[in-house]
Amino acid sequence: MGRHRLEAHPRNMLVPTQRDPLGTIAWEELRVQGDGPPAVRASRKLRSEELLITQLSGIRLRMELDKVPLWPATVDHVSIKHLWSLFTQYLYLPRLQNVDVLLNAVRDGVARLTWESETFAYADAWDEASGRYLGLRAGESGGVVMDDRTLVVKPEVARRQIDADWPLASRIRMMEGPRNQAVAVESNLLRRRW
Repeated sequence: MGRHRLEAHPRNMLVPTQRDPLGTIAWEELRVQGDGPPAVRASRKLRSEELLITQLSGIRLRMELDKVPLWPATVDHVSIKHLWSLFTQYLYLPRLQNVDVLLNAVRDGVARLTWESETFAYADAWDEASGRYLGLRAGESGGVVMDDRTLVVKPEVARRQIDADWPLASRIRMMEGPRNQAVAVESNLLRRRW
């Protein structure tokens, strides 16, 4: 009986915040009301105040990358693992519910057709010897993983590599077409081989 009476009363919660990287850390007092266990009510309040992010778009992730900036000064990419580390350490970055929120944001950003102006590219790795991104993708959907090698790549740098690779890709490739017929791709024109 005492437990129900206690949960019915509003509670206060202190949340550390920092509006910008050079700003001071402040403690915001939030009033938590409603039914349910205290952790559920606190989580609901944090989400409603955007102090706990459960979904992040690729566009918003790009905004965060550019705002601080989170791009390292010496390279044109940032590892996804390092990005997750930054989001878990710094109060001026959005507080993500879990790593899946970040991975879904990367997946969303890479899949956008407007990736060059609004988001970024993705690479499986950086090959130091060749100075090239391996498994570079942009403007298409696909899997995204977080490990020591996977990267978010600046769009202008990804575009340069994609353009440089295009002559190789535009050479004749045999692809399987409708009804298992061979289709040749040459200079951006599709021609059926009968």
